[in-house]
Amino acid sequence: MGTNLRAIRRKIKTVRNIWQITRAMQMVSAAKLKRVQPTVEASREYMRRLTDVAASVAANCPQGLHPYLQQRPVQARGVVVVSGDKGLCGSHNVNLFRAAEGLLASFDEPVRVFCIGAKAIDLGRRRRWDVVGKAAAPGLRDGSREALGLAREVRELYDRGLVDTVHVVYTEFRSPMHRPPAVAQLLPIAAGAAQTDEAVADYLFEPEAEKLLATLLPRAVEARLVNMLLQSLAAEHAARMTAMSAATENAEELRATLTRELNRARQQQITSEILEVVGGADALQQSG
Repeated sequence: MGTNLRAIRRKIKTVRNIWQITRAMQMVSAAKLKRVQPTVEASREYMRRLTDVAASVAANCPQGLHPYLQQRPVQARGVVVVSGDKGLCGSHNVNLFRAAEGLLASFDEPVRVFCIGAKAIDLGRRRRWDVVGKAAAPGLRDGSREALGLAREVRELYDRGLVDTVHVVYTEFRSPMHRPPAVAQLLPIAAGAAQTDEAVADYLFEPEAEKLLATLLPRAVEARLVNMLLQSLAAEHAARMTAMSAATENAEELRATLTRELNRARQQQITSEILEVVGGADALQQSG
């Protein structure tokens, strides 16, 4: 009985330590999410406005004015897979990789993959993808600057002709509880994205259309990819916060269950000791 009580106490101590760790990780992820969420919202608004302007202008220009508007023959496709660098975030990476593998399987042409995040790099190595670029996921401190650098690297693959299309697989951050994986075509700029009410307007370009598009379209592409990277960063922190919250609740329930089991075992031990004392007293009386 004593051994059983010691074992239960050790389990309670272990569960209490786990509870402290998961609780701390939950609070850290919540704080990081609170810091990155305003950046995501600002980036989303900037991306939306810049994309609307670029789409409206591009709808009124011939495709030959800029390579990002041209639908060239596809010799190789590019896919950017954006994951997290760390685990303990539930099904965040699993759902993303399922979407990425489904996208790669749907292409008949050769696919070149740019992996962002340690988990995506590991998956690319295991699946033996044709990885043409890899990088760590943007961090919290300089996330926007790091994301902009990665966006320029991805755009360079298209500019150099290594890929003829670019798709991005990332996690869309709609709310802390709603983070679905998403697939979006980044390059070339889809003609459907430019179908707005302003598409029938006539524009007078100053400077001329070629110079304007040469500046506007690369910035629009970079802004869109930066927003995707920041959304994935926010979604990872939200997923880890949710996962650690569930783990904390489970540890608390398990600790309560073990405490009740310990109390019952102690009651049984006390009852057994009382019975032994009473039995010994009766035996002494009978022998006397």
